[in-house]
Amino acid sequence: MLGACYTGLEGTQKLHPSFDLPEGWTIIDERPGYVALVADHGSKDGRVPTVKLELIPAGIEPGDEDAARRLIEARRDGFSVAGQDGSPANEFHTLELTSGVSLFADISPNTYWQSHGASDEPTWGSVFAYSADGHVINFYLSDRVDLYTEELDVIARTTLIDRK
Repeated sequence: MLGACYTGLEGTQKLHPSFDLPEGWTIIDERPGYVALVADHGSKDGRVPTVKLELIPAGIEPGDEDAARRLIEARRDGFSVAGQDGSPANEFHTLELTSGVSLFADISPNTYWQSHGASDEPTWGSVFAYSADGHVINFYLSDRVDLYTEELDVIARTTLIDRK
């Protein structure tokens, strides 16, 4: 086993999410305990050419909605919410998806695309968590999570956790 899946213990199984793919998204990498998807289009606000959704390493643990909320609140408590040097501040949101799933998000400024000449203005990245199948699932999205609620609703409402 390589990368995020390596545990150092032969035969160790990882918690792994399975879910329906939203329309217009493709899995680009999947290993036990890890999955990454990209949108078949650029960002919805036109700021970045590629949008990636990625399970954070060790991004699945037993827990409920309160645990998902606490995970993101801990990020908020660890970051200044005031922008420095004129930069936008992190934003913390609870998004109620159509299916009734609560998604807790830390949306933060990201200058990657701007520094590489692909965007004229700063872009955003989001760390978010939700609860499904008795577990907290923690993802990173390379854009504002609030632009993709329909797609994330498909994922969140169909998530099941397996051991692989």
